[in-house]
Amino acid sequence: MLLSSEKLQGACGALILAPESYYVLRELPVEAESSPGLGLSMQPLESGAVRGVVDIAFQPGDSQEVSLLSNDNYDRRLRIPNPASGSFKLHTAELGNGRHRIALLAKTPSGELLLSAESLVAVRNRYKLVRRVAVPEENKGGLGQKVKPPADPSYGSQLSMESVAVYSSGRDLRLRIRMSEVSDAWNPPNGYDHVYFSVFFDFPDQRGKRSLPKLGYEPAGFDFNAGFLLFGWGARSFGAEDSSPDAYGRPLLGEVTQAADKKGRSVTFTFSSKFFESLTSLSGVKIFVSTWDGYLGEFRRISDKKEDLEFYSLDCRSVAELPKVYDHVVIHI
Repeated sequence: MLLSSEKLQGACGALILAPESYYVLRELPVEAESSPGLGLSMQPLESGAVRGVVDIAFQPGDSQEVSLLSNDNYDRRLRIPNPASGSFKLHTAELGNGRHRIALLAKTPSGELLLSAESLVAVRNRYKLVRRVAVPEENKGGLGQKVKPPADPSYGSQLSMESVAVYSSGRDLRLRIRMSEVSDAWNPPNGYDHVYFSVFFDFPDQRGKRSLPKLGYEPAGFDFNAGFLLFGWGARSFGAEDSSPDAYGRPLLGEVTQAADKKGRSVTFTFSSKFFESLTSLSGVKIFVSTWDGYLGEFRRISDKKEDLEFYSLDCRSVAELPKVYDHVVIHI
């Protein structure tokens, strides 16, 4: 059976299917109102991309209100302050780097909504340094008591962070972590091995979780909203809402790119603006970064005796109580 969304909505608020049955839904085309001349144009860079502030021109007709939509996101529409002028300046940092579908949404004095044709735009803003923080000595080598990395000879100082620099292009965010050593002896596709990075974001004025999944740790004054596990063979993202101390939450929408510089002893993570859509700006965000190591996406255990492929501690505290945090730092933006 084929039903339009209009018929479904008219029939009932919810559709309940009988056992072993199904519906095939087809969205029927809707004739949209169009405004002669309502459209937008801009002057791209020679590369076909834009950055910084871009002038956009359009023909508003008798539109009372005009907004710019990006990727059909009505909640994040950008209101054009003086639509009668037929032009405005777009701060591309508000869109975030990457490709976007943009269109104009206009409202006439009679209340009609008019939507222009879409245009594709690629934003490529440069990253600027926001904050750089050195990792204090007291934040190195474990929490509560000193922990040793696995005793296998391939381990050196790959777990040791020296500093973390935060960069932003407006809505995207980049972390560049200066390490004591970067190795790739095990041929990891992301260019580094012998270290897993845990990265957590605390968004201001949003409810989060105190306990950081899988780490066994609750940083003081830090409630995470978005978390990431990043390592040489992969990455995972997770939200706080359905996470627990022993389990990651559902994956988040967005992309993280990873790059390693063995000679320069740095690992760089770039987080797309998609992860930060709930924020008006990055101001007030807190970031927790820690190191450990793992295998097949899971953290290595802690032993009470020297082991080749497990962390170990020979102090008096029970290893079962120790957080899986080697070096760590908290950055305030």
